[in-house]
Amino acid sequence: MWYAFFTRDSDPEGYVTNYQIEGKDGFHVPAEELEDAAANYFGIDAKLLRSDNLIYNAEEGMYVTPGAVPIVHREITNITGKQENGNLVLDVTVSFYETTYHKIITLFVDSGTFRYISLA
Repeated sequence: MWYAFFTRDSDPEGYVTNYQIEGKDGFHVPAEELEDAAANYFGIDAKLLRSDNLIYNAEEGMYVTPGAVPIVHREITNITGKQENGNLVLDVTVSFYETTYHKIITLFVDSGTFRYISLA
Protein backbone atom coordinates (compact mmCIF):
# COMPACT_ATOMS: atom_id res chain seq x y z
CA MET A 1 0.00 0.00 0.00
CA TRP A 2 1.52 3.33 -1.09
CA TYR A 3 0.45 5.00 2.16
CA ALA A 4 2.74 2.73 4.18
CA PHE A 5 5.72 4.02 2.21
CA PHE A 6 4.43 7.61 2.40
CA THR A 7 4.16 7.48 6.19
CA ARG A 8 7.50 5.71 6.51
CA ASP A 9 9.18 8.65 4.83
CA SER A 10 7.42 11.19 7.06
CA ASP A 11 7.81 9.22 10.33
CA PRO A 12 10.58 6.60 9.95
CA GLU A 13 10.61 5.68 13.65
CA GLY A 14 6.89 5.23 14.25
CA TYR A 15 5.33 4.42 10.91
CA VAL A 16 4.76 0.74 11.64
CA THR A 17 3.78 0.97 15.31
CA ASN A 18 1.37 3.87 14.67
CA TYR A 19 -0.73 1.64 12.40
CA GLN A 20 -0.54 -1.75 14.09
CA ILE A 21 -3.37 -3.30 16.10
CA GLU A 22 -2.29 -5.93 18.58
CA GLY A 23 -3.29 -9.42 17.50
CA LYS A 24 -4.09 -8.39 13.91
CA ASP A 25 -1.96 -8.56 10.79
CA GLY A 26 -1.63 -5.66 8.43
CA PHE A 27 -1.35 -1.93 8.39
CA HIS A 28 -4.49 -0.23 9.82
CA VAL A 29 -5.09 3.37 8.72
CA PRO A 30 -8.05 5.46 9.88
CA ALA A 31 -10.37 6.08 6.91
CA GLU A 32 -10.35 9.86 7.14
CA GLU A 33 -6.53 10.00 7.25
CA LEU A 34 -6.05 7.87 4.12
CA GLU A 35 -8.94 9.48 2.26
CA ASP A 36 -7.57 12.97 2.91
CA ALA A 37 -4.12 11.94 1.64
CA ALA A 38 -5.55 10.23 -1.46
CA ALA A 39 -7.70 13.29 -2.25
CA ASN A 40 -4.81 15.73 -1.72
CA TYR A 41 -2.16 13.82 -3.67
CA PHE A 42 -4.17 11.99 -6.34
CA GLY A 43 -7.62 13.62 -6.46
CA ILE A 44 -9.27 10.30 -5.60
CA ASP A 45 -12.74 10.41 -4.05
CA ALA A 46 -13.41 8.59 -0.75
CA LYS A 47 -16.38 6.78 -2.34
CA LEU A 48 -14.07 5.13 -4.86
CA LEU A 49 -11.60 4.09 -2.15
CA ARG A 50 -14.37 2.65 0.01
CA SER A 51 -15.59 0.50 -2.88
CA ASP A 52 -12.59 -1.82 -2.41
CA ASN A 53 -13.85 -4.35 0.16
CA LEU A 54 -10.44 -6.04 0.26
CA ILE A 55 -8.82 -3.11 2.05
CA TYR A 56 -11.69 -0.99 3.41
CA ASN A 57 -13.27 -2.18 6.66
CA ALA A 58 -16.44 -0.11 7.15
CA GLU A 59 -17.12 -1.62 10.58
CA GLU A 60 -13.78 -0.38 11.94
CA GLY A 61 -13.60 2.75 9.73
CA MET A 62 -10.14 1.61 8.67
CA TYR A 63 -8.19 0.69 5.57
CA VAL A 64 -6.26 -2.50 6.19
CA THR A 65 -3.53 -4.08 4.10
CA PRO A 66 -4.20 -7.75 3.35
CA GLY A 67 -0.96 -8.79 5.07
CA ALA A 68 1.82 -7.54 7.28
CA VAL A 69 3.79 -4.48 6.24
CA PRO A 70 7.52 -5.09 6.49
CA ILE A 71 9.90 -2.51 7.82
CA VAL A 72 11.50 -1.58 4.54
CA HIS A 73 15.07 -0.45 4.90
CA ARG A 74 16.48 1.36 1.96
CA GLU A 75 19.26 3.85 1.66
CA ILE A 76 20.50 5.88 -1.28
CA THR A 77 24.25 5.54 -0.88
CA ASN A 78 25.31 7.54 -3.93
CA ILE A 79 23.72 9.81 -6.50
CA THR A 80 25.51 11.99 -9.02
CA GLY A 81 24.30 13.80 -12.09
CA LYS A 82 25.87 15.19 -15.24
CA GLN A 83 24.75 16.72 -18.52
CA GLU A 84 25.51 14.57 -21.54
CA ASN A 85 24.33 15.32 -25.10
CA GLY A 86 21.61 17.62 -23.78
CA ASN A 87 20.33 14.95 -21.38
CA LEU A 88 20.60 14.62 -17.61
CA VAL A 89 22.33 11.38 -16.65
CA LEU A 90 21.90 10.25 -13.03
CA ASP A 91 24.16 7.61 -11.50
CA VAL A 92 22.31 6.10 -8.52
CA THR A 93 23.30 3.46 -5.99
CA VAL A 94 20.59 2.20 -3.60
CA SER A 95 20.87 -0.37 -0.82
CA PHE A 96 17.64 -2.30 -0.23
CA TYR A 97 17.82 -4.80 2.61
CA GLU A 98 21.14 -6.51 2.01
CA THR A 99 21.26 -5.97 -1.75
CA THR A 100 22.87 -3.01 -3.50
CA TYR A 101 21.56 -1.80 -6.86
CA HIS A 102 23.41 0.48 -9.25
CA LYS A 103 21.44 2.17 -12.03
CA ILE A 104 22.01 4.82 -14.67
CA ILE A 105 18.89 6.90 -15.37
CA THR A 106 18.82 9.14 -18.44
CA LEU A 107 16.34 12.01 -18.63
CA PHE A 108 15.62 14.41 -21.49
CA VAL A 109 15.51 17.99 -20.22
CA ASP A 110 13.41 20.57 -22.07
CA SER A 111 12.32 23.97 -20.74
CA GLY A 112 12.64 22.89 -17.12
CA THR A 113 10.71 19.63 -17.55
CA PHE A 114 12.08 16.09 -17.57
CA ARG A 115 11.15 13.07 -19.67
CA TYR A 116 12.39 9.57 -18.92
CA ILE A 117 14.56 8.09 -21.68
CA SER A 118 16.25 4.99 -20.25
CA LEU A 119 17.26 2.95 -17.23
CA ALA A 120 20.37 0.82 -17.38
